[in-house]
Amino acid sequence: MHGNSAYQLFVTVQPVTQPVAVLRLRQLGMAAIARLLNPYGLVCEQVEDNAAIPGSFWGDAEAGLVANRLLARADTPVHSMLHEACHYVCMTPDRRAGLHTDAGGDYDEENGVCYLQILLAGHLPGIGRERMMQDMDAWGYSFRLGSARAWFQRDAEDAYQWLLAQGLVDELRQPTWKLRPLLAQSPGRGCLYRRPDTIKCRSLTTSISSWSMPCCCSCSLTSSGW
Repeated sequence: MHGNSAYQLFVTVQPVTQPVAVLRLRQLGMAAIARLLNPYGLVCEQVEDNAAIPGSFWGDAEAGLVANRLLARADTPVHSMLHEACHYVCMTPDRRAGLHTDAGGDYDEENGVCYLQILLAGHLPGIGRERMMQDMDAWGYSFRLGSARAWFQRDAEDAYQWLLAQGLVDELRQPTWKLRPLLAQSPGRGCLYRRPDTIKCRSLTTSISSWSMPCCCSCSLTSSGW
């Protein structure tokens, strides 16, 4: 999510105007990132040094998104590329189809993006989860427990459950290398997914914990099935 304060109790991402010591594209190379993101159908493109990056929401060296193209310069931080890539993965198909610059999204999606970003870093040679979390802290991602590592280890269960409900990670907390579908499916639960304190329909995000009627998206499930 870009420029929206709805999720700021958990994590915020702000633009950085001064040079920060984080891993950048020139140090890792585009080929490794392109291989990592290829299963998602993302096309990685590098623009000329000092050129404006098309589709960059924050501007400067931050990565950009235009349709299925992830754009970056040699000085683009790797965390920025993975963050924007995970926005592409986590957004709904209709938003993906018209994507240009602003990934949009809501509170739950943004947390899922940050969680998936860390998971993907674990599959990227030369960076790994720990370095990704260090770079997120250095860049100014703000977590209520004080660091990306503390959030990921102790405060990110909702983010994991959201990704699981979307089919973007598996029960081993690994990426499935799939894009978010139009409707999420929880195993054996039709369109429903369970959160710690409620049951919601993915179509309308309406609580049905006390419903006795079929779910609104015609999956024929009711709360009594739980």
